[in-house]
Amino acid sequence: MMDEWTLDPLIPDDVDLDIARITSELESVTMNGVLSQKILTLQEIYSRCYEYLELAVCITWKDKKDPMGIQLAGKAEELMGRYKQIESEVKRECRQLADDEWNRLADSEELVSLKPVLSTWRLPSPGSHELEADGLHAWAELYGMASDQVKPRWKGKEIPLGEAVRLVYYSNNRPSRIVFFKEWTKEWEKVSHWCAKALNHISGFRISRGEDPVQSAYETNRITQQSVNDMWASVLERKGMFNDFLQHKLVLQGEKDLHWTDQFAPLPLQTEFGTIPYEEVKILIGNLIGAFSEDAGRFVHHAFNHKWVDAAPSRHKVVSAAFCAHFPNARQTRVMMSYEGDLQSVSVLAHELGHAYHYHLLEEHPMFLQDCPQAFTEIASTLFESILIEEAMKSASPMEKMHLLDQQISRDIGTILNSHVRHRFEEMLYENRRMGEVDSRRMNTWMAEAQEHVFGPDMKILDPTFWASLRHFYITRKPFGHFPYTVAHLLSTGIYHQLKEAEDKEQRLMAMLRDTASLTVEEFMQKHLISGCIWESALDRIQENIETFIALSSRQLKPNQ
Repeated sequence: MMDEWTLDPLIPDDVDLDIARITSELESVTMNGVLSQKILTLQEIYSRCYEYLELAVCITWKDKKDPMGIQLAGKAEELMGRYKQIESEVKRECRQLADDEWNRLADSEELVSLKPVLSTWRLPSPGSHELEADGLHAWAELYGMASDQVKPRWKGKEIPLGEAVRLVYYSNNRPSRIVFFKEWTKEWEKVSHWCAKALNHISGFRISRGEDPVQSAYETNRITQQSVNDMWASVLERKGMFNDFLQHKLVLQGEKDLHWTDQFAPLPLQTEFGTIPYEEVKILIGNLIGAFSEDAGRFVHHAFNHKWVDAAPSRHKVVSAAFCAHFPNARQTRVMMSYEGDLQSVSVLAHELGHAYHYHLLEEHPMFLQDCPQAFTEIASTLFESILIEEAMKSASPMEKMHLLDQQISRDIGTILNSHVRHRFEEMLYENRRMGEVDSRRMNTWMAEAQEHVFGPDMKILDPTFWASLRHFYITRKPFGHFPYTVAHLLSTGIYHQLKEAEDKEQRLMAMLRDTASLTVEEFMQKHLISGCIWESALDRIQENIETFIALSSRQLKPNQ
């Protein structure tokens, strides 16, 4: 029996009354004449609004048709929209202060701990937050309705989207995968008009209120555009090593034309791991993470023991959903995924538990600092995956090590090359959307161009409909939310290889993760990572793994001729 979480301790006895109370407190914020108190009150209210959004996600992602969840999601969005509107008014008041007045306020005893966040409060704000529920987030709901119409069939039967994703991307049966890919893309092409409509309005809403979405994403993630450009330049310069890996896997299968679905597919071999029972994997993850950091290992066991994890597969769950929700006032987290017993599932579970551990360490900070940007929130999750695989390889047989390396490198490809495809597509979308609406055919063209630019001519079969099938493009809170995964992935790679032999790695890891609350990416690298180009250093480590995999698999397997 797999774990299912309990949400009861997180749900107020009377949700409507509690939301009404929060709304009333919000309305009274602007009546307080003391600016410092307004900011502190907003921080306390924000934590409660944030928890309602997280609770709604927990309910609706476990069952997307749950009426309570659907109703709560609407109320939570409306509440957060009103919060943002009041916050904008307070920010406007901050911008009206003279520099010396603002500096005295930000350095005051009450607010000095919030200075890393408050430093952004005097920047221009696009406003229009009260319209987000109907003018932005509603288009994500349209996408959800469109995706519900995608009904792929396999072997004469309609299959759920979650199962379809596993078949098209993670099946080790390549012929079946390629055949099903045609069915998959055909189904998404049928609804591409509605997906394009949603994406047009999501991007158009941001543009119409004066946003520069990509610059806003850089600022939100506390990283400069130059750092991101340098990162992508390093990635493109080294992309050949990823293609070497993918081509080598093709040779092992007697194939030669690289297919879009080959990126994540496991080796077409029977793994010695077999199906890993859930009860065993709970102990395995806790022990392997604990071998690197006792504190992190204790936390993992605590999360399992206190029913913070929901891992049971279900047709009702959102397709391919895996996430970690944080409840800062309760000092608890919740993790959801669908455990299938394979290495991919183990990796996903470790990833989400990494998020939970990061939130745990951030709870000692004020709420505004706990809500740190995506470029940092993905560090611990990615690091947990690396720790799990690296620790498991220490006692693995050659065949097991080969599978573990394949899992690790496929993950590298997903968060580095595949993320760059997504980022480049969004750049083209927003650049062209300023001139008017764009149809699905043009989006197909841009996606194919992005895939070819990143992977090069070796990728013979592309997926022009990837923009439609990838739900991440329709997460309305995070425009340009793909490069942060690459930033975090390369940072975590550097962190692991820097700390793995250190005697004080646990203390240093905890200090690093706590510092993500306040530092910029550049400050973080300067303070915690060895001097030199962290992007190149991390890519060097990945190349070592690729070379090891190619050498090991060449010895273990006789390539098909």
